[in-house]
Amino acid sequence: MNKKNQIAVYGAGGFGREVMWLAQSCKNSGVPVEAVCFIDDDETVWGTTLNGLKVLSLFQAKDMY
Repeated sequence: MNKKNQIAVYGAGGFGREVMWLAQSCKNSGVPVEAVCFIDDDETVWGTTLNGLKVLSLFQAKDMY
């Protein structure tokens, strides 16, 4: 997928998961959007996977994407 159609969701809490679900819904309806990761300030969740997406720090996401 084109990088300009990818999004990183800032926040891995409840609202962030809802935003990720919305992005996936857009993709399923033909809108080319792909959520690629969560970004969170809580270092205890960095490196975990949530709903199939990695949870990264802002600096990790910047280096990967």
